[in-house]
Amino acid sequence: VMVGFPSETEEEYGDTLSLMEIMKPIEAFMYYYNVREGTPAEKMEEQIDEKVKTKRLERLIDEELKRVAIIKEEKLPFTANFIVTGIPRDDKDSYLARSEHNEMVSFVPKQVHNVGDFVKVECTLLKGNTYKGEERL
Repeated sequence: VMVGFPSETEEEYGDTLSLMEIMKPIEAFMYYYNVREGTPAEKMEEQIDEKVKTKRLERLIDEELKRVAIIKEEKLPFTANFIVTGIPRDDKDSYLARSEHNEMVSFVPKQVHNVGDFVKVECTLLKGNTYKGEERL
């Protein structure tokens, strides 16, 4: 999701915020437009001030993070299948895994696993953007 393209109005920016609220994406790549030398957009009038672009992006990201936290908290508790991706740096007694929706979980295992193993995990807590849980056999 890009904000701050030349000639973007406050109304168009508001439409972007509204669309994000309607879509409710769990993940979004958000950035502001940067002038690229030699592109047609470089020559466009009504370039958006850097401070305005930064402010718009910060608001977009802030609203998205709040929305995602609410969505993820509302799912708890839940049990799902995950694929093991590794071991957390700060907790060698747990594993990291991802869901089919690319959601991260740090879980306490019932047995030894290898990267690529599928596990069922009961997620009971959200810490930042990562679920916490325990393996269910």
